[in-house]
Amino acid sequence: MTGKSLLFLSNYLQWFGSFCIFLFALKGHANQRVEIKILSAYGLASFLFQAMQTISGKFLSAAYNNHIGNFYTLFELSIFLYLYYRVLNRRVIRLLVLSIAVSYLLLFLITTGPSLQHLNSTTQTTHDFILIAFAIGYFFFLIMDLPASKLQRLPMFWINSSVLFFFSCTFILSLSINYLIDALKDDFILYWAFRNLLRVLFCLIICVGIWKSYATRSKLMSNIEN
Repeated sequence: MTGKSLLFLSNYLQWFGSFCIFLFALKGHANQRVEIKILSAYGLASFLFQAMQTISGKFLSAAYNNHIGNFYTLFELSIFLYLYYRVLNRRVIRLLVLSIAVSYLLLFLITTGPSLQHLNSTTQTTHDFILIAFAIGYFFFLIMDLPASKLQRLPMFWINSSVLFFFSCTFILSLSINYLIDALKDDFILYWAFRNLLRVLFCLIICVGIWKSYATRSKLMSNIEN
């Protein structure tokens, strides 16, 4: 399998992964937890962003993929910050989320706005670091509030684990992305394909979290009926 073939395969797999998040979260949407509703929007938007990149690459120009990717980075951070804003019901944390969101937007406009045709290491790395920090922070509050034996039953345990796993793995890639593009040139697609495959695992772990939400709700409804 050539590097380009592997990149195309990984692109379609992560595209399918985003669609799975949307489909899993869509089931019983009206009665679901707020985090599942947010993930439903995230899965659908991710799928549409990737669809735009696919259409752009086939019918317009692959150069537009970076434009779309840069806006997706801004969207992804925004929706996960909103997720933590809702699940971490603490005034200080919510003020911190709002401050970080505004600061990142300014950083994005200053560093990435003038050159949307290029992936920007600064905004990519900051994006990953913020999500890693919130994922670690969420685990801290989770462990403080609940016995360890119950953590694996919680949907947000799996969702938060997926965030920590994926963005910890991509942090170094984001930090060195500009250097790798210049140094590796065409071979860089192998690194990007590896990142896409990591994202497939990220999507699958989120789906486990959504499934846990259904299992918890079903058990609760069963107890109420009995």
